[in-house]
Amino acid sequence: MKLINLLYAALYIVFMAVLLIQPMGCNSDFKVLLNSDRQDDGSVNPDGPDTVPDDDDTPTDDDDDTPIDDDDDTPVDDDDTPTDDDDTPVDDDDGLSSIYWTDFSGRISVIKSDLTAQTVLAERGNMVLDMDIDTVNRHIYWIEMVDTDADDALYSILRSAYDGSGAVSLYSQSSESNNSGPTAIAVDGTAGFLYWNEFNNTASLNTIQRAQISGDVLSPSLLFNNLPYYYTYSICADKSGGTLYFSINWYYANGLSLGGGNQGALYSGMSGSVNSHSVLSEGTGPTGVNAVPYRDIAVDPQGGYVYYVMEDASKSYIYRTPYDFSSKEVHVEAEPEFNINKIAIDTDERKIYWTSDKAIYRAELDSQNSGVELFVETDSVVTGISVD
Repeated sequence: MKLINLLYAALYIVFMAVLLIQPMGCNSDFKVLLNSDRQDDGSVNPDGPDTVPDDDDTPTDDDDDTPIDDDDDTPVDDDDTPTDDDDTPVDDDDGLSSIYWTDFSGRISVIKSDLTAQTVLAERGNMVLDMDIDTVNRHIYWIEMVDTDADDALYSILRSAYDGSGAVSLYSQSSESNNSGPTAIAVDGTAGFLYWNEFNNTASLNTIQRAQISGDVLSPSLLFNNLPYYYTYSICADKSGGTLYFSINWYYANGLSLGGGNQGALYSGMSGSVNSHSVLSEGTGPTGVNAVPYRDIAVDPQGGYVYYVMEDASKSYIYRTPYDFSSKEVHVEAEPEFNINKIAIDTDERKIYWTSDKAIYRAELDSQNSGVELFVETDSVVTGISVD
């Protein structure tokens, strides 16, 4: 009996040893029972575990098996706001008007209406007689005279970008060919034309010319001929109505002096019709001296008025009149501390600006003699002014 028991014990040991050394491969019927195999009631899930555990410590997203790289420093930008690295242009328009002016020393300058960002855009070194700006194509136009001797001078029309860069000479006339001028200029960027004056000393002929502004060379064509006064002081292009206004006198004085006398007139004509001009007003300045009775002129399309400067026997005024010139009223009256020469209208902020020797003043556009104030002082006589 003992022998039989010993035999059974030996067989059991052999059997268990076989089981322990059997390989646990993919086809093995043996498996380890995990806690995840059990259902909520403790029974074993016959289909096995829902998720095979991953020995990789890399964190994962609960809804995605894709590993998350914690070492990725790439910023995620879900904001559409432009940054410095963005190629989208940033609009720097602050809503303020910009006042441009030229002076006797040859500078072209600009300042904001709140008296900030005053900048000298260009220092030409030659006398600048007048200027205007093309708000459509963002160009500055001006007249420059090389040599202050009027008997031997070169008058040129130049153009630059709004920031004063890329200046190019578009047209020139020499006093050696008996021409004085251009001395006044106006641009209509919408229509694509530039207007200026010339006086031929031999023929005693004052004319208004025009040319398209599409290129870098101006090809003039005659617009108004045989004007009764020799020297044009100012030209204004009414871009809303296709009308050209201009002031002419026997005498010119704006840094440079030409001619002599004290009579003048204000004219208008269609900017696209040859010799369609007619007189609007004639008058006389101070007696016994050379004088420029009719000076600058500007239009306010929104208000429906024309503003012009006239000097009578005692002082200068800014007059306001309807387009038909049926009546006029004093809008600003010169005071002992200032005179009035060139003017410019700010239709956005409803201001009117004017030059007075080495200073610029301004006032309210919609009220007479209201808000008159010194705007900025300069160290050279201001010869032209424009507003954008």
